[in-house]
Amino acid sequence: MTSNNKLYLLGISFVAALGGLLFGFDTGVVSGLTDSVQAQFDLSPFEKGWFVSCALLGCIIGAGTAGLMADRLGRKATLYFTGALFTVAAVGCAYPPNWVLFIVVRIIGGIGIGAASMVVPLYIAEVAPPEIRGRLGTFFQLAVVIGLFFAFLSNALIHSITAETAWFSHPSLSFLFIEEEWRGMFLVGVIPAIVYTFLLFFVPESPRWLITRGRDAQAAGTLNRLLGSEEAASRELEEIRLASGQEQGTFAELFNGRLNFGIVIAVLLMFFSQFTGINAVMYFGPEVFKAAKFSEDFSFWLTAVSLGPANIVFTMIAIWKIDLWGRRTLLKIGTASLLVTLSLITLFFIVNRCFTLSDEALLILPVLLVLFVGAFAMSWGPVPWVVVSEIFPAKIRGRAASIGTMTIWTSCFIVAQTFPILKEYGAEVCFAIYAATMVFAVYFVWRFLPETKGKTLEEIEAELYGSERVKE
Repeated sequence: MTSNNKLYLLGISFVAALGGLLFGFDTGVVSGLTDSVQAQFDLSPFEKGWFVSCALLGCIIGAGTAGLMADRLGRKATLYFTGALFTVAAVGCAYPPNWVLFIVVRIIGGIGIGAASMVVPLYIAEVAPPEIRGRLGTFFQLAVVIGLFFAFLSNALIHSITAETAWFSHPSLSFLFIEEEWRGMFLVGVIPAIVYTFLLFFVPESPRWLITRGRDAQAAGTLNRLLGSEEAASRELEEIRLASGQEQGTFAELFNGRLNFGIVIAVLLMFFSQFTGINAVMYFGPEVFKAAKFSEDFSFWLTAVSLGPANIVFTMIAIWKIDLWGRRTLLKIGTASLLVTLSLITLFFIVNRCFTLSDEALLILPVLLVLFVGAFAMSWGPVPWVVVSEIFPAKIRGRAASIGTMTIWTSCFIVAQTFPILKEYGAEVCFAIYAATMVFAVYFVWRFLPETKGKTLEEIEAELYGSERVKE
């Protein structure tokens, strides 16, 4: 592979991964406006949780339907679909005519997020060579955390705007960014959504999907562009063709017993990734800090300058090491670290409830949350997306991956819906539950998780499902 081919591969992987940036932006932007929306619409704690989690209901729908769309219409068409939904949701959430339609638009945006979270890692896995597939797959999670950081920063900046800021003195801007600032926080998301949709024009269709549709000539052209050699492209084409066949998979094949191991792995990976409690922190970050008696303004900036950068830095560590250390090693380190940090965060809130801590002692919480976010970002953040995109046969990969993606959004829905309610009994209750879940995650990773680093998708299929069509 020449340098030009590598740049091309990096470029299309980066563009596809921007779907993750929009996913991260939506997650992060909500963390800064839950209190404003609650006050605007006079919401109960349950309704406040519903405002956050209704989008996750859309994510479940999007993840469940995107697999069928990706397998039938193609990976690229599904990416276009997500871009359109992101754009509609950003505008609709900024200008909801009433509460009911506000929820409807949030669900529409969630459908886009769920679909993107399924098809983006899948697409990258199908265009990447095995020696760097993990790193490129981690681009998705990197884009997610960059989106989170931009949202945290955007929220903090908008929250700091006052009527004396000259640029925002115009009545329409004042309405959006000062009087009802949550509208402006949502509207900023239109910019990355439009850029993402435009850049998708330059992304080719997945060659593996093209082969399953019998479009070998088009697939050969894409493989040649990716590999930089007609001979290498021809070999790859033949290997993929032998592994996938020309027939299409069906939903019935998901439940015929052959894929049971992969489905169980995908479901547990996605379940544990959310019951780390990461989205309780990402959706309700400022509230977690306020629960520790930090001021509102300081909570906004603390979320932006601590959690956002930590997410990015530790995700870069995952990109650096995922193809060297492997998926299992990263998850082993991350799971043990999460168990320790979640236990310490639980202890902090218990002590903080029983005693009046000094301002200096309160700073222990940001340190613990940075360590928590870092442990997640280098392990349970990127690795499940990578593994789930690798472990299923080509002809049914989209549908099978949807099961794992639906699991992550169902779990995220439960966490987001229950956190505001459980927090009424004390933040320590929430974090104690997440810490207990990590005990089971430790056993799962050590005992059952397969290693997929350095293997082609066809080799992984042969190893997990006993395919005789792939040479070992």
